[in-house]
Amino acid sequence: MAKLATKLNVSLYDNPLTPEKDDYTAKVQLNGTLTNEQIANEIVAERTEYRPETILNILNISDEIKRTRLASGFAINDGVAQIYPAVSGRFVGAAAQFNSEVHAVGVTMVASSALRTALSETKVVVQGPAPVGPVINKVLDVYTGKESSTITVNKSLKIFGQRLRIAGDSALVGVWFIAANESATRTRVADPDVVDNNPSQLTVTVPALAAGDYYVEVVTQSTAGQTLIKEPRSYQYGLALTIS
Repeated sequence: MAKLATKLNVSLYDNPLTPEKDDYTAKVQLNGTLTNEQIANEIVAERTEYRPETILNILNISDEIKRTRLASGFAINDGVAQIYPAVSGRFVGAAAQFNSEVHAVGVTMVASSALRTALSETKVVVQGPAPVGPVINKVLDVYTGKESSTITVNKSLKIFGQRLRIAGDSALVGVWFIAANESATRTRVADPDVVDNNPSQLTVTVPALAAGDYYVEVVTQSTAGQTLIKEPRSYQYGLALTIS
């Protein structure tokens, strides 16, 4: 497969952790999310003798094997990352047992040497300060206590960040859940379900969505002050959140 030139565009955002006026953090401007179906199509474009349905099936089977093996205590090294199963939480006493209410099973991911090489060779282009608008730093599923990983239907989700206050008369304004699939179906949180509406934190009730992965997006005409801007600005959180 031909090696493509790579580039990361980043925008600068005010660093809320320091008082310095010219202190920024950088966030990568995502160009989208690559699914197995899209990967299959890219392989077909490079090697046309393969059918996309066949490749997609192989990729999906590969994912299933990896999930099962990780859940059975294996580490995975697939050329992109080394992934290890992990258990978090405090165990009190030598006879302590796993308790799903205080412990959690997850994974630790470490970039492979090939990925580290690819990242070291990519060109990073700093676009300067981002337009003043909402920024999501993290989300918290109140029901499960999990951060930036799950959402629970009809339960509270806390969204933390900057300039998040929902305000404005545009039909686009609000908190949206966007399906992380080809349909990209958008579901807006009803106004009464935005429980807390503050610049640094929103609390919303998750709509009755089907199982799957979703992105959360905040659209507002609010700024750092009380003045509303004419055109709404949006910020989509880069991590997909899962409803099981």
